[in-house]
Amino acid sequence: EAIAVSLIARDFGSARRILIQMQDKRVKSSDSALEAIARSYALIAMKSAKFVADQCTAPAKQLSLGQNDTSRSRANSAYAVVSEIDNPSTYLLSLTAKSCAANGLFGHSQELLRRIHNRMLEEVASRLST
Repeated sequence: EAIAVSLIARDFGSARRILIQMQDKRVKSSDSALEAIARSYALIAMKSAKFVADQCTAPAKQLSLGQNDTSRSRANSAYAVVSEIDNPSTYLLSLTAKSCAANGLFGHSQELLRRIHNRMLEEVASRLST
């Protein structure tokens, strides 16, 4: 929880320190904590991607490649965290897919959308078989 709150507040140093301390003490995060972390990364990445896109369309402004790299890195981090969760929510999968697509990580986005699609097919099949 503290990591997710730190990420939302854009206090990345604190979030990293907490995570490092947890890893040093071999404390495994719960799936709900990992979902909160991934959600925070995905939301921040989408907000950054929108800011970068707005800067590209604004007249006489130069795009900072560092901003684009940061946004893409956050989307990639969201994807990495989602990949560690056993059964992430459909909402988290879709949010992360949107974040990845907004930052040009189309392969990651496609994989997440495929997982959502397969999950829906399984649900429909289970309803039809009962």
